[in-house]
Amino acid sequence: MSKIFKSVQMIDVGDFDGLVEETYGRPYNFQQQCGCQDRGTRNIDVDPKYIDERPVSDKVPDNDYEGVSLASWLAMDPNGLKSHTWQRKFFPNIEMLAADMCRKGLLPAGSYIIKIDW
Repeated sequence: MSKIFKSVQMIDVGDFDGLVEETYGRPYNFQQQCGCQDRGTRNIDVDPKYIDERPVSDKVPDNDYEGVSLASWLAMDPNGLKSHTWQRKFFPNIEMLAADMCRKGLLPAGSYIIKIDW
């Protein structure tokens, strides 16, 4: 019996952060999100059809896991918040960012592993 293996692309978290910063012109630190992620990997599927349905808001989420819509993140001046608040609370969902960059032609659709190390 033959097995079917799924192909994935691996991206270093620093390279992903750099692509986000270059694309959107604002600081980004994936490792600091969702309660500060441990070393390891995170799987994401890049789907250009992924749509963020959260409303635009300038309210900083009460917890470190909620994040904000991409439109909210783009509308906020990152200098208007403390650096740790920007990185740990006021961030867009990684799948949303990846889908937007895919629609812009910067990241091919598919399965990825983000390697987190610091």
